[in-house]
Amino acid sequence: MATHRRAALAAVLALSWGLGTGTGTDCRAAPAAAAPDLTGDWMLNSAASGPSPLPPARPQPASPSSPQLLQVIAPEDSVLPDPVDEIDRATGQPRPLQRRPPSWLFRPERLEALRLLLGESPTLSIVQTVTYVDLRTSHSARSLELGATSQVSLPTGELADQRVRWRRDRLLVERRVPRGPKLVESYRLLPRTGQLEVVIRRSASGGFPKIEWRRIFDRERHDGLTAPPATGP
Repeated sequence: MATHRRAALAAVLALSWGLGTGTGTDCRAAPAAAAPDLTGDWMLNSAASGPSPLPPARPQPASPSSPQLLQVIAPEDSVLPDPVDEIDRATGQPRPLQRRPPSWLFRPERLEALRLLLGESPTLSIVQTVTYVDLRTSHSARSLELGATSQVSLPTGELADQRVRWRRDRLLVERRVPRGPKLVESYRLLPRTGQLEVVIRRSASGGFPKIEWRRIFDRERHDGLTAPPATGP
């Protein structure tokens, strides 16, 4: 019996020695592939990008030569309640004047907040480290901790749960408003051209339609010119 036990122990030790010295099968997981480096200054390629889902900014009226005491406020920009038009004959109650409800399309401050939320900018600067990615546009700057989950305040006023992570070769920034919309930003380098692809997806919520916006950015050289895209096979 003792002989059999010693033989079994010797077999186990031999197997362990073989695994440690490489003569056996290596069961260790392969290291994860390094994340692509998105660092650089990027310029929007309008021809390769999709159109903005937001309407263009309203032209600002020219400054009057003399100050005016009264300002005409368009109905869609007013925040006052609907005025009473007349008495409803069926109920005998005041009936408010029906007009077009306020909408994000017709509120300049709401529209600008949505531009910030979607990162609508002709330029994008990225600084990437092992633990952080800094994103800077012509209107905003954010420092994102990789692998972290946190709460952030959106330009539109909501408080959202944010998650930043890599999924293979894509940097994903997910922001979800409780009982509200979800916004996902995706950043990756196109393998053939080396251009930066940025895709913004937002779920429909509160009268705001679902959107998916794809933009392509060219790398900007330090001399102020845009580097031509690579022409690989």
